[in-house]
Amino acid sequence: MGLWGKKISFKNHFNNKDLYAVYGLLMIFVPLYFLFLYEIPVQMNTDEPTIMLFQKMHQSDPDIFGHSDYFGFASFIFIATAWAQKLLGGIDVLHARIVHATMAMAIIIFTYFLFRQYWKSWPAFLGAIVLGANHSLLAISRMAMRDNSALLVEVMALPLLYLGLKQKNLFLSFLGGCVAAFSFYVYQPGRILIFIWFGFLFLVMLFMRKKYSFKLLAKLGAVTVVGFVLVILPLFVDAFKHPDPGAAKFSRERFLFYREGQELQKNWVVAKTIKEGIIINIKNGLGTFNNRVADLGYIYHNPGFGFVDPISGVLLWIGVAFAAFKLIRRKFTEDDLLNFSAFIGLWLLFAFVVNKTPNYTRLFVVLPFFSYFVVSGAAVIVRTIEWLFKKIKFSHPFFHKSLLAGTIGAILVANILIFGTFVDRGLASGDNVGGTARYIEARKSIKGYKFYLASDENYPYYSWGEDWQWQAWMNVVVGSGQTAQVVDTNAFVNFLPRQNNFTVFMNSKLLEKNRDRLLIRFPQMKVINITPKGELVAVEIFGSKAGTSP
Repeated sequence: MGLWGKKISFKNHFNNKDLYAVYGLLMIFVPLYFLFLYEIPVQMNTDEPTIMLFQKMHQSDPDIFGHSDYFGFASFIFIATAWAQKLLGGIDVLHARIVHATMAMAIIIFTYFLFRQYWKSWPAFLGAIVLGANHSLLAISRMAMRDNSALLVEVMALPLLYLGLKQKNLFLSFLGGCVAAFSFYVYQPGRILIFIWFGFLFLVMLFMRKKYSFKLLAKLGAVTVVGFVLVILPLFVDAFKHPDPGAAKFSRERFLFYREGQELQKNWVVAKTIKEGIIINIKNGLGTFNNRVADLGYIYHNPGFGFVDPISGVLLWIGVAFAAFKLIRRKFTEDDLLNFSAFIGLWLLFAFVVNKTPNYTRLFVVLPFFSYFVVSGAAVIVRTIEWLFKKIKFSHPFFHKSLLAGTIGAILVANILIFGTFVDRGLASGDNVGGTARYIEARKSIKGYKFYLASDENYPYYSWGEDWQWQAWMNVVVGSGQTAQVVDTNAFVNFLPRQNNFTVFMNSKLLEKNRDRLLIRFPQMKVINITPKGELVAVEIFGSKAGTSP
């Protein structure tokens, strides 16, 4: 044993089958995550242009250890995703979605290698499919976001930490601590990772002391902390130098033990009292994996469906029950203890401590542990069926693998169908944010083109927000030298310039009210539907200097 502990060994951990498994995962999920990425989903939530706005703000920011004005989140993730988009050609909807989907592919591959710490290549492959197939992860990772970054850090850090424990290697534990610290630089829910790991080490100390001495666990924990602190220290120094009261308030608003969090929960679910709001949160949280409560973060709001598919929701609890049985009988392994403690801890945390449950982007951190138990539950069912068939003298060398693959395949199909309902709804109804952004981007090459939005509470255009937000969402996607501006609905006709290329977005009712005046002033105007049924429209105006329509 050297300075860092026992020599690192990957023997019996990885082989040629792993290469085939990774290739298989790419073949399955690259089409699902990248095909028609710009068009699907049609829907764009308002977080997408907002995140792109902060990516543009931080694209040349050298301070990777600083904090942004976006609820005090670390600026690192905005800088990193902006840099990746610039490599692709610039910050826009397509490139933002490509970067997010690429992060999802990395999540799936790292999940496979996480599961390879527990299982052979075949069940690890199926476990990665369960995680990658999750319709919530699929839908949100196809959006111009950065919210799966917490999950990415988690599945990168856990294999290092777990292998460090199993091989009693201090260097791997140190690296795991360094990677885990990046959870503080990305999407905030990932910060729970370090608490999950140290909670697990505490349980190992209690229940596996014959295999892992207190001295060894103390060393592993110490080097993990050192790696973690070294990476996270600059971020904390910046927070100390530049305290943000708004960020502190935002943090309190997420937890039910703060008054701000209780009030937000009450208002969020339209409860009559704080107590009722908390009860709703607990009910939603405990039923997260078996109910049909759509995303209360309103990022991927797909009514009629919950966070996971119904098949996985049943297999999950079979796997959890089997793990609990092994724990009670003291016949458990390290992976049983880690996944059981992490899953149960997060499940109860989101029900009793964190508000707005189920908030799908926050729940992503549960997916590795959820997928572990889904595969475990499926394996229990398959072994039971296999035992019953042996009773009638039927057996086949590939029976177990084929039945397990069929079960996981059914989960994959179920999730694709669930995501399909969201896609169909978008295709049928259109989307105010998405339709407007794509319309603007299609004209971003026209120099000097202007975009106006005529909207107010009487003639709404976007589903919510105020003038400054609407203007910011449009300006995120305009081209170089172009502008977007919100104008008064009562005086916008006379406000518009005569000699220019521009478009006015508006509600169809506002158009009908002002159609005659617009035709008199702009006889060459052209009306384009932003939504399929024409509730929202774009009125294109081309002045004498404009020439032809784009």
